Amino acid sequence: MHAVLLRALPYREPAQLMRVFSTTSAFRGPTTAPDLADWRAQAQSFEAMAAIVGRSYNLSGQGEPERVTGTRASANYFDVLGVTPILGRTFTVEEDKTGAGAWRF
Repeated sequence: MHAVLLRALPYREPAQLMRVFSTTSAFRGPTTAPDLADWRAQAQSFEAMAAIVGRSYNLSGQGEPERVTGTRASANYFDVLGVTPILGRTFTVEEDKTGAGAWRF
């Protein structure tokens, strides 16, 4: 209980984080890249916006392919959370562009 309810989330200013969805009368789920771009352009109440979407992927290489679960994230996702990787690097703005493969819906 302490770890879930009482301890602060390990992000910079966790009380200011908000999760938003695209919603219609028939759908509630992740937004599209064009909608995110519109929200970013029109935002007046948010310092920054990032996107993530969970999906399953086929992992192949040696042996039989395996279905794995992963998450796609916009390049600024870790910046918005205020975290840095322990190893490696985060995504670049160039990787976030359409066709670069970082995240597309």
